[in-house]
Amino acid sequence: MPTAASRAERRARMQALQAQLRDSSRANRSDVLEEQARQREAAQKRSTAHAHKLAKAERLLDERDMRERGEDVERHRAMHYTIEENEAWEKKLEEKERTRDKGMIDFQDLAERSYQRQIRQLKPDHAAYAQQKHAEAPTGERQLLRTGEAVSPAVASYGTHAPDEDAVDRLVSHLNHEHDQIQRRSRRREDDLDVEGTYINQRNKRFNRKIQRYFGEHTKELRENLERGTAMHHRPAARALRAPLLRADEWVVFDLGSRVCRAGFGGEAAPHALFDACALVHRADASDALWDLDWQRVDARSARERHAELVRRLARIVRSVYQEHLLCEGKAHPVLVAHSPLGLEPLRRAWCDVLLRAMHAPSVSFVDTHVLCTLAAGRTSALVVDLGHLETCVMPVYDGRPMTPLVATTPRAGRRLAQGLEALLRAHAPRRDGAAEYSEAIVGIQTQLLFVGAPPDAPAAGAAWPVDPDAFARAYAARPTSTSEAHYRGIQVPGWLRERAAELLLEPGDEDEQSVSECIAQCVRALPRDLRREMQASVLLAGGTAMLPGLARRLEADVARALGEAPGAVRVLGGRTSFVPGQPRRAL
Repeated sequence: MPTAASRAERRARMQALQAQLRDSSRANRSDVLEEQARQREAAQKRSTAHAHKLAKAERLLDERDMRERGEDVERHRAMHYTIEENEAWEKKLEEKERTRDKGMIDFQDLAERSYQRQIRQLKPDHAAYAQQKHAEAPTGERQLLRTGEAVSPAVASYGTHAPDEDAVDRLVSHLNHEHDQIQRRSRRREDDLDVEGTYINQRNKRFNRKIQRYFGEHTKELRENLERGTAMHHRPAARALRAPLLRADEWVVFDLGSRVCRAGFGGEAAPHALFDACALVHRADASDALWDLDWQRVDARSARERHAELVRRLARIVRSVYQEHLLCEGKAHPVLVAHSPLGLEPLRRAWCDVLLRAMHAPSVSFVDTHVLCTLAAGRTSALVVDLGHLETCVMPVYDGRPMTPLVATTPRAGRRLAQGLEALLRAHAPRRDGAAEYSEAIVGIQTQLLFVGAPPDAPAAGAAWPVDPDAFARAYAARPTSTSEAHYRGIQVPGWLRERAAELLLEPGDEDEQSVSECIAQCVRALPRDLRREMQASVLLAGGTAMLPGLARRLEADVARALGEAPGAVRVLGGRTSFVPGQPRRAL
């Protein structure tokens, strides 16, 4: 049995062996690292990059020493160039000068370049030429011999030399090459009689092919409609069946006003969705709207709460449009939103939150409503009057571009008309038992019974309008002349009320609240002089309130009188539906 001394001796020997193992491992590791470093350094010295770096460093050091001694570095470098290096450098400079772009060139320059290129391509055999010259010269040198009065060279084969087969082959090859180049660059294109000629030259033909390659698929339906001479309206059932088969690149267009929502697919003649957005979000008051123009007002609610409420309303409207009318997914089509030129920034942020975050639309673009109305009317320039629910906005559009600095607005719009109409009905329209409330019948009366008439004391057609302010005031203060009455859901509406309720939009006002005609005249006066006549001859009405019968004819007269123009100088483009009291109204 081992004793304690033997165990201690064995432990000491084990520790010594372990220490020796560690020392040897450390020494081996250091030797390996040193060997790797030596190999890496040797490889770097053998590499071309290292040699270049070393040579560059030595050259820089030599140049520094020469500058310190006051010697010319460039002269010293030039003295060490060999003749071969100098010739190669001069040849390189000549080639660079030959290929340099010298700007505009003409036919003579092109011919000179072609001649010089052909000369450079010649490969003469100088030895054969010297041998031939030596054989044909009788004295070993080319001499001139006098024969009579003429002087001719002393060459026996002069004028009778025949080239060999190699020279003939070279000439034929060169001529064929030049002919191929001419045919390839300037060949005559044969016209295809079966293809429709929509071009004037080859360059225009290539451009048309490029346009067709990129945009032909998107404009196929439009080109077919133009060739037929008509634009086919799709029935609602056909549109509902076609919606799931739409291409992924078709745009979904939203035109959401403060009360009415319209939505559909781009390129179609009629919207898929047209409904009262306030009724969808349970805001049934006729004078109410989805949002208010005074967004930054101070009240109990914060801006964040108002934004959250607006996002909830827009989300409900957008989901209803996609699920009930468009029958497609929100992430399948990009979205185009028509908005007012003075639209609220919080409203655009709410649109982006709903379409990008909730519906996952690929992209969202905003376009002015006035520009879209101008293009939809088949024009590129017009003075667009948007009679909406909250305000009337007038903005000129020239050459498809909105002139935003010239925007004119007035609060006289659909909501002001609804409030005034409700007050007139409560004062002058009796209601039978069981009839609808005035607030419930406002929208129906406004869209079905109201029309715009001429001023009571207006002259006959073709006569001049009165310019006397007193006569104009007496015209508005005169007694109503229309006595026909109409009934709507148990409410007896007098004829004069149907005719004169819209005077709220047209009667003169002050600077803070102008009439619609004064707002149009203000915008026309702000235009440049060379555009006024064109714009006042193409006034375009848009918006729901603009559907009132007789409004276009009345605006023509009022705006012409405000501008001091002849009655026919102002032309309003819009619905000129002739409304006969007591008869059903035609579709606008």
